[in-house]
Amino acid sequence: MKTLISSTSEPAKLPTPIALLTAVIAVLLASLPACAAKFHKKYLDSGGFISNTQLKSQLAATTNAFFTALDNGDGLLLVRTDLDGNVVWSHQYGDYRIKAPTLTLSNDGNLIAVAWSLGDLDAIAAKINATTGDVVWSQRYPGMNEAFTVTRRGSKLILMGEKTYLNPLGDYLVKPIGIAIRESDGTVAWAKEYQEGTLDYLENFNHRIESATVNPGTVTYTGRFYDAALDPHGPDRRRISLLTIDANTGLVPINAMHTYDLELTANDYAIETDSPFPWDITRIKDAQGNDDGFALAGTYSHSDTYTFTATDPVVLRVDSNGTPLWAMLYGSTNTFKGFGRSIRQNVYFNAGRLDLYTTWDQYTHAIDASSTVSGIIRIQEVDGLPVGMAVYDAPDADFSGLCMTADGTGGYLAVAAEPVSPYSSFELIRVGQIGGGVDCYVDHPLELEELIVDDDVVEIVPLDVDVEPREFPLTWVDRPLTVTECDE
Repeated sequence: MKTLISSTSEPAKLPTPIALLTAVIAVLLASLPACAAKFHKKYLDSGGFISNTQLKSQLAATTNAFFTALDNGDGLLLVRTDLDGNVVWSHQYGDYRIKAPTLTLSNDGNLIAVAWSLGDLDAIAAKINATTGDVVWSQRYPGMNEAFTVTRRGSKLILMGEKTYLNPLGDYLVKPIGIAIRESDGTVAWAKEYQEGTLDYLENFNHRIESATVNPGTVTYTGRFYDAALDPHGPDRRRISLLTIDANTGLVPINAMHTYDLELTANDYAIETDSPFPWDITRIKDAQGNDDGFALAGTYSHSDTYTFTATDPVVLRVDSNGTPLWAMLYGSTNTFKGFGRSIRQNVYFNAGRLDLYTTWDQYTHAIDASSTVSGIIRIQEVDGLPVGMAVYDAPDADFSGLCMTADGTGGYLAVAAEPVSPYSSFELIRVGQIGGGVDCYVDHPLELEELIVDDDVVEIVPLDVDVEPREFPLTWVDRPLTVTECDE
């Protein structure tokens, strides 16, 4: 909306009440964020190998740019676009050893990328100039095999990943390791391993951290906890973890974490987290802006009545103390292959709604040969009941990452990589925040099943470890991309 003002030579007049009201409305309208520009584009990396198994934080957004991190066959592919999806720059960093990138913004508005190297299995971190794409610094951290999350807290960045152990039976187990690094140069402020308090931890417990959310002074993580020794359901039972650490020290404030085992109420099938898709977490605020717990989301696999392997998206809502409030499984009438990707609290609805980003395979009404669709389930925060779901059908792509734009009102951006050969392109789709907002072709029918939650508290012992970073030269080259518009 534009306000037209004409200039005349007549003497100035006092504004009327209606004129004053009109001026106030014009000012209010001008202060509102601009409407989200929805787009769907494909980016072809000629000859590249775009991985379709990405982590949660591949996307970052500022007020004027989107950043997408992917691994291709030759290194880390990092792309800056404007808010309409037009490429500003596209760079390839490192070489074939760089895998599984995760991305966040630094305190000064630049980028922090973390990944792992196939050559030595050390996690690496790099600060990258957001304007030019130049590398400011890059380091690798011996002892951390893979960094799954990077969280900014003031002038520090906390990497949380895993360290691999070999138990007496010859099995490889992974344990969480956290490293706080200084944003200025990547040096280490503190480093800790997180071990379960029982004596047989190194032999029987497997714990992988996958996603993080920030709280005042702390960071809360979720992931998968494999309890092979103590769980009565058997050695392969998986649980969901909720672990909070002090951002300044790495200590666990209450010396414990929650582990959640979930089970269907309708039958005796155990819901387990043995899918390859990681879990996500978001912090919840109430209508007054106070902390009100967390929502955890991911994928469960289970056996249906025909003994086929089925997967469904699941959300677990807990309060600030980690006490479960509700847990819900969202099945589909169109497929038995659903995956929970990312979860956000939708601030547009004043702390009243959760948005769960999902993908669905072998979808009976898909319009493309891959039979894969994506969508946002709109969920009532108070009880987990769905309001509806907008479905997006992206031909030959599987949307696996989701981020919210910087102001929280501009909608969502999702990234997809090809699930079929030649794996040479990825797609970005930007959708609106209120209802999903692009030209979705169906409102997805859902079948709900409430879950029983078994909440156990596990003692966690944070142990100091010595991590000395090593310089990791990270060169880059321009990687031109061919961009095409996609039909919705």
